Amino acid sequence: MAPTIVRVAWILCLSILGFALAVASASAWEQDLCNGEARALAVTATGDVVAAGTLLPLHKGPPDHPNGGTGVVKLRGSSGELIWKRILGGDGHDLALDGRDNVIVAAEGRHGYRPVEFTVVKLGAMDGKVRWRRDIQHAYAFAVATDPHGDVVAAGSLGFDNGIDNGDWVVEKLSRSHGTVRWRFIIPGGPIARSAAVAVAVDPGGDVVAAGKTMRDSATTNMTAVKLRGTDGREIWRHDVISPGGGSAGSVQFPDPGSLQVDSAGDVIVAGQTGYQLFPLQAEFAVIKLAGSDGAERWRHIIGEPGYYTGAYGIAVDPGGAVVAVGALPQPATAAQSDWAALKLDGDDGHELWRTTIDGTRHIDDSAHAVAVNSTGDVAVAGFVQDLIGPNFLVTSLRGADGTERSRWLIGTGDGDDGWALTTDHDGRIIAAGSTGFPACFTVASLP
Repeated sequence: MAPTIVRVAWILCLSILGFALAVASASAWEQDLCNGEARALAVTATGDVVAAGTLLPLHKGPPDHPNGGTGVVKLRGSSGELIWKRILGGDGHDLALDGRDNVIVAAEGRHGYRPVEFTVVKLGAMDGKVRWRRDIQHAYAFAVATDPHGDVVAAGSLGFDNGIDNGDWVVEKLSRSHGTVRWRFIIPGGPIARSAAVAVAVDPGGDVVAAGKTMRDSATTNMTAVKLRGTDGREIWRHDVISPGGGSAGSVQFPDPGSLQVDSAGDVIVAGQTGYQLFPLQAEFAVIKLAGSDGAERWRHIIGEPGYYTGAYGIAVDPGGAVVAVGALPQPATAAQSDWAALKLDGDDGHELWRTTIDGTRHIDDSAHAVAVNSTGDVAVAGFVQDLIGPNFLVTSLRGADGTERSRWLIGTGDGDDGWALTTDHDGRIIAAGSTGFPACFTVASLP
């Protein structure tokens, strides 16, 4: 499918509304594949773009997956032209590239009416053909990373039965050549609630760090981070964040693979929710920094108010070591509504350096989901605001020094639009991925 250029009509409309907006250029493009949703994003060494998520074809899909499923696409970085597309079944959550730009995808796999599966697939860089695939029934794969040798680390949850969400936390290391299991680490779940690793990273020494939620009692979870030895998966340390109510890296309710970062010193930063409760629904915006050596807590930054459902869903570390966290914060003077939010925190002690929030014109729930920081420290954020007729896919560029908004883009303006993933290419351009339109399209855009 040919790409479409970012819509100049919306640029003019937003300018009339008074928003600071970048000027359209020949480098801007947008690729929409309908139906579906893009959830993860990466840029290859040659500047091309790879995105993964869910693709549900308008007409009959390929013979092995006629109803669609996990969709992975490779696009030309200069124009958005489709290089290849693969549909693998299920729902794609995360992707990573190895040193040769081969693509590894973590997904909830499905084959027809079989139970959901923990699925990790390796695709060739040039043609997108499957090199190997690992499936475990009654399980989910939420996040994936690669180590310096090209081996794959996958995180998720396994072992739920009969529709009861009672799985175990799992992290596996898989061989780069065939996907065979090198080691597996498990934390047991509970009888009626799931333990899950929702984010994973490899530190500068090759050890593995994972974050997610683990069971505190029969129905309550803790935000948890674990460091594992890269060679054999043995636990080095574990840190549970204890708070009133439940907690998790990312959202308690949905996986957020962007909720974990390891900084250049090897320290671990986790974003998520604490103080979670279902009745009434509420949760806090939480960012925790842990020492890479032993998991000791260096600092925590928590924001919340009773009756507000908020959280930190994505984080990035800037060149100076400061932490930028994005998500949703309480909307002032409202009944339990939230605002799109980005915060910059001091890397040494976690105190707040600046905060930027956006309230959509409908003054109901807004949220940011993904963040990237460029080489100069400026910040790009993707998420949604409730403008016009419904949630709209919003991307903003903020000054790293003070959080001042430099520019913003609305990518589609249909009801239910959202931005889920974001990165910058080798020239510093922002690449964003999410969903637009109704029915939703799998959307990737390069912004001027």
